[in-house]
Amino acid sequence: MGSWDEERTMPRERPTLAQVAEQSGYAASTVSLVLNDRPGTRISQEARDKIRAAADALGYAPDPGARGLRTGRTDAVGFVSDEVTVTRFASAMVTGAVEAVQQDGHVLIISEVGVGNLETQGAVDVLLDRRVDALVVGLMRARQVRVPRSAGRIATVVANGVGKWDSPAQFQDSPPALGSVLPDEYSAGRKAVDYLVASGHTSIALIGRHPAHLDPEVSVTIPARFAGMDEAMVAAGLKFVADESVREWEPAGGRRALREILKVASPTAVICANDRMAFGVYQEAVRKGLRIGVDLSVISFDDEALASYLEPGLTTIRIPYREMGEIAVRMAKSGRLRDELIPMPLVERHSVAFLEV
Repeated sequence: MGSWDEERTMPRERPTLAQVAEQSGYAASTVSLVLNDRPGTRISQEARDKIRAAADALGYAPDPGARGLRTGRTDAVGFVSDEVTVTRFASAMVTGAVEAVQQDGHVLIISEVGVGNLETQGAVDVLLDRRVDALVVGLMRARQVRVPRSAGRIATVVANGVGKWDSPAQFQDSPPALGSVLPDEYSAGRKAVDYLVASGHTSIALIGRHPAHLDPEVSVTIPARFAGMDEAMVAAGLKFVADESVREWEPAGGRRALREILKVASPTAVICANDRMAFGVYQEAVRKGLRIGVDLSVISFDDEALASYLEPGLTTIRIPYREMGEIAVRMAKSGRLRDELIPMPLVERHSVAFLEV
């Protein structure tokens, strides 16, 4: 006979359906229909309440493995990402995905593969071995990515990117559809210009346009962002007073770009292609004795954490990672695959001055 401590730590046996039936006073078949939420049954609400009360008292929960064998579904969604889960502002995509599965009582199985490894078969095959019902490929940067052909067995959606099948000719029939969820960068580009124009700015400079960012392997959305800005400028009857090209979108690029712009123009406002370059613009403006939000207005894109830490706070247009994660999961689970654009909200802080017209 074991000690009291040993007996205390012995795991309890899992309650069975038969025990719930015995305690509730209903047949096991009736109990199964209620606890597995079978639609179309004529079981009274009183019976349902008694069965669920008995199940709660016993601590019973349906065996997901057994249910999966019976229904052919596991109520699990696979999520493969490059660096979404380890990047602070992009990790909101995972939050949105988790919220979407939890609302239906399902689970999310995550596989992080690292930058440049999404094309490898391994991560997808592991999730397929877990018999996930659907797959979401989540990207930190909106780019074109090859999706392993094996994922064609289930509904697959690329969040913040566009997917292409690896070896599409090897499908017996035509390749299955791939869903995609992307930020609406064209509208965001227009929004940035319209906001500055509505604030009285007509002397506007742009920082960040570069041919490298037109490559779909780098970004499938940035060209739309610049197209939106260009068309909004034309609609306002304006031209950029300077259009400074920057390949590396880091603070150093923003500092250098503003130095070059101030040699040839005196803009009242600058649009930066991302928050990091805007941070560099802030630094260079201090060196030049310019006050952000007074002498020089700045608007950018991404809404990284640093945007709210800057003084004054940076007005920026947010990439909707959480919304993309949630919508991608819902799309994949439904099987109704399509291309969907998600609005990018403007986050107003204090870096843009309102000029009297």
